[in-house]
Amino acid sequence: MPASDGPPFFFLHVMKTGGTAFVLNVLQNFGPGEVYPSDLDKRQPDDLVPYVSISRLLETSAERRRAIRLYTGHFPYVVCELMGVEFRTLTVLRDPVERTLSVLKHFKRHFERYEPLPLAALYDDPFLFENYVHNHQTKLFSITAQDRTETFVSTLTHAENRARHLGGADPTTTTIAVDAARLSVAKTNLARVDVVGVNERYPEFVASLRARFGWWPAGVDADVRVNVADDVTDADTSLRRRIAQDNAFDVELYELAKDLSA
Repeated sequence: MPASDGPPFFFLHVMKTGGTAFVLNVLQNFGPGEVYPSDLDKRQPDDLVPYVSISRLLETSAERRRAIRLYTGHFPYVVCELMGVEFRTLTVLRDPVERTLSVLKHFKRHFERYEPLPLAALYDDPFLFENYVHNHQTKLFSITAQDRTETFVSTLTHAENRARHLGGADPTTTTIAVDAARLSVAKTNLARVDVVGVNERYPEFVASLRARFGWWPAGVDADVRVNVADDVTDADTSLRRRIAQDNAFDVELYELAKDLSA
């Protein structure tokens, strides 16, 4: 089926699961203006808000929506419900330990505030832990409309998040608390996703999309990676063990993702 036929696609891009590489590849299957967000959705050239803001996404005009064939961004599953239209959904999850280490390295690499700190110190940062680490994948797939989240898994705006990363104090924030009931919701929602992949078997995810939707008829390099950090000096056994123990719900959800991707 050509990308222009049928309902639009929504790629739920979980941070540090390999989604950026996927987006760069999948753009080959869509024309100018057919992907959200694009330059048409930015208010200035370096505007990152459309990639993470639920309110900005929901403000997309009816005219703009008619042209969009693929939505992508760091959004929770609930946005598909909030948009009020039918989607063909895609996502990629990652082993929680590897994803967490990649997240911590991302913040060390991009923000001076975190650069001199060891990974264990970043992991112990309550703000980073609750907003970007703690059962993060389970949160994304269990958030409801009643949670009123704005970016990632909290009520914070993009500007409030960035201000903190640049050295500001912790803002007042609301993140959801994951429990067994939330895990159950996350599993149900993940099972509803049309195509689930896992980072560790990314080429298989790409192959399934080629077979199902006819994308990349001339082939695609599924081994390309972007935003990869090679710093593993602080990823010791004790930190890895802590991450696995603290994120048990994510570990369980990831096991389901592996089953679904297979």
